[in-house]
Amino acid sequence: MGIVWQPLSPEYRKSKPVNSNLIQVLNDHLRQSLTYSQDENGLTFGTPLE
Repeated sequence: MGIVWQPLSPEYRKSKPVNSNLIQVLNDHLRQSLTYSQDENGLTFGTPLE
């Protein structure tokens, strides 16, 4: 299953304007932008964000 992330420090949690209880999530734009396309040649997975 992998290694469990350490909890966010209380100081850092207070500094996050949203999603203060989630690790590696601030505004969730990246996850919401994930797309994929598949055909007989393979699968393309990614995001248009830079």
